[in-house]
Amino acid sequence: MEKPVISTGDSTQRGVFRRIVTGTFNYGLGSLLPRIIGFLLIPLYTAYLVPADYGIVDICASIFAFVTLFSRLGIPGSVTRFYYEHKDKPDELQDYVTTIHRFLFAASVVLGIVWALVFYLAGEKLTPGVQFFPFICLVLVSSAMGANSDLQKRLLQCTEKSKYSAILSIINAMIGIIAAVIFVVALGLGALGLILSQLLTSTIFFVQAQFFLRSWTRGRFRSALLKQSLRYGMFTLPHHLFAAFAPLISKLVLMHTNSLASLGIFALAMRFIQPLDLIFSAFNHAWQPVYFSLRKEMASIERIKHLTRSIWVASVGLYLATVFIVPPLIPLITPERFHNSAPLVPILAIGFLWQVIYFLVSIDLFFVKKNQYVTACTLFGLVVNLLVTFAFVKQWGVYALVWAQVAGFMVWAVLSWYFVKKHGEMPIGGDLIRDSVIVMLVSGIAAFYLGSENLWKSIIALSFSYGLLVVFFYNYLNLKFVFTFLIKKKNE
Repeated sequence: MEKPVISTGDSTQRGVFRRIVTGTFNYGLGSLLPRIIGFLLIPLYTAYLVPADYGIVDICASIFAFVTLFSRLGIPGSVTRFYYEHKDKPDELQDYVTTIHRFLFAASVVLGIVWALVFYLAGEKLTPGVQFFPFICLVLVSSAMGANSDLQKRLLQCTEKSKYSAILSIINAMIGIIAAVIFVVALGLGALGLILSQLLTSTIFFVQAQFFLRSWTRGRFRSALLKQSLRYGMFTLPHHLFAAFAPLISKLVLMHTNSLASLGIFALAMRFIQPLDLIFSAFNHAWQPVYFSLRKEMASIERIKHLTRSIWVASVGLYLATVFIVPPLIPLITPERFHNSAPLVPILAIGFLWQVIYFLVSIDLFFVKKNQYVTACTLFGLVVNLLVTFAFVKQWGVYALVWAQVAGFMVWAVLSWYFVKKHGEMPIGGDLIRDSVIVMLVSGIAAFYLGSENLWKSIIALSFSYGLLVVFFYNYLNLKFVFTFLIKKKNE
């Protein structure tokens, strides 16, 4: 029987800039609308939940992330890379996707059972205050149910069908939000209600993804195709595991040395940072296929540098908006028991910038298939993160976690810079980072001085900082030319 034709997108027909903007907009929109609603619901949630409830939900989210990454064995990431090896051979592409689909689901179920035994036997010591049933059990089921959706997302990313992906994300989040409001507010289930809403959406979209994958999975299981993805994934897997392991261990340490309530304060601060993570994730999804395409076509590295310069300027702008606007908002929309989250936000925002540097640089290691160096970056970042946490958690409490996170991201960025210099093409100029320090220092000092007392003063300071941003980035080359010209004239 003739196999259906699979659409692989029309990316070659569109301009690079349009592809990046369209992809980022669609991925961002798919996450932004639900997050806006979720943000607006923070006053409602904080009225019905206590910091300990947020602590339970946050530790469950970290367990979900770690277990999911471990159970997928790095295979979804290999799809993003090896799709381009098979895209011009439809039959081979179907065999590849069929192989990955069957393996992913089997591995998720088997390894999920293994994790269930681990938490059942040692959960009381690992996560005090978080019961195996119902919390951990529901998290593990949700993780296994997400295997189909993970593969679907990668295929949509590779074919640059960001609009379809955005629609799925919006529907997924809306179902979760509606379910969470019913479970938490109407039924009064507290933290359990949020976990149940996650399970509900995972189940619904497991079925949806299965229907989507039908036309992709009519091929044969071929172990040779699996081996190449496993080999690639195994180099990438430690990177993802270390990235998820560091916050999980840090949160467990905070739980043991302080309380679930202190973890809840940290969790709420992270919710206010989510817009940065959302935009970062949306750009990640849009930029990766475009970057790989440009590098494969032997595009000029100067063209890539021009794009990354604009990306970095936008990232600094988002950082400024976060450090000035978010802290004054927290006392306005949450009960007093959550106000301690406000001072954590500017510190977490610094970590965002180091993440951006790391991503803009390390992407070339993935392209040249030197992802073992990405694992090395993540491992050293994990070590630094845990050292800072263990050294200072008793004295600093939750502040140890946020500074440990920043230190870990900083190590990621520095080491990835070193490895790309040796093994790849550097996509971003060092002068760009150097000049950013001036803007960051001025804005950071101003944000620390203003604190969370006056929103209007923070808005004025933000406007001033944006002025500096324009001067140092957009007019930097012009100013440099002027100064060089004046010095030359003086010497004459």
